[in-house]
Amino acid sequence: MKSIVKVVWSGRNETPVLRVATEDGYKDIVLEPGLELDYEVMDERRCVGYHSERGKMESCTDFREIDSGDQCPECRRKDIYTGWRTGNGAPDGMEGEANYSVYLAQCGDHVKVGVARTSRLEKRWLEQGADYTSEIHSGLTAEDALEKEKELSGKGITERIRKEHKIKETDSQLLESKIEELGYNVETQKVSPKINCRKLTRTGRFPTPVKHVKGQIVSNGSVGLALTSGKVLGERVQRGLEEY
Repeated sequence: MKSIVKVVWSGRNETPVLRVATEDGYKDIVLEPGLELDYEVMDERRCVGYHSERGKMESCTDFREIDSGDQCPECRRKDIYTGWRTGNGAPDGMEGEANYSVYLAQCGDHVKVGVARTSRLEKRWLEQGADYTSEIHSGLTAEDALEKEKELSGKGITERIRKEHKIKETDSQLLESKIEELGYNVETQKVSPKINCRKLTRTGRFPTPVKHVKGQIVSNGSVGLALTSGKVLGERVQRGLEEY
């Protein structure tokens, strides 16, 4: 049994990798075009483990079954990024580092604000499946960056975009007009290619063969599957004719 951790992007021109948690640790599946996987995303969830330090994950001791999210309470307490994810300050051990950026990202027909370490901005944009992006502040501490994020959120800029919006057609002028409206003088850049799928699902059979991957969505050119962290990736179930 496996649970989805996330799709890992090492660079814009690199092949994305699906990282999964198992009872014995972690496994990577390279999502190469043409790949066929005999898996199914289930409603069941299992803990993906926790970050013990920057860039290092540890497995959940019991690979615990969970009701929601992607971590059991014990792993959430141990994770150095727990406070960061909830907007309550810098990751443990990284307080005071002035190497964070605030950015705007357009996904489909929505624009969001976010914060990331400057050194991994591009990876963050790829992980989120952003179409167009712009760095609007840099050289900030985590605390200052989170404060800037809250200011922009207070002006009506969302901090999250649902996955179903990420398969929609994009208006290349949307982010630029939002930047102008907010009074910034910064450049935008295009990040992700089109996902090319008409329908998005959150459970069910893995869409094969793999043709496109955008953020945490994989598509066979028709159907897109959201690879939600924590969900179990089980063996494909043979279905009877009565289900069709």
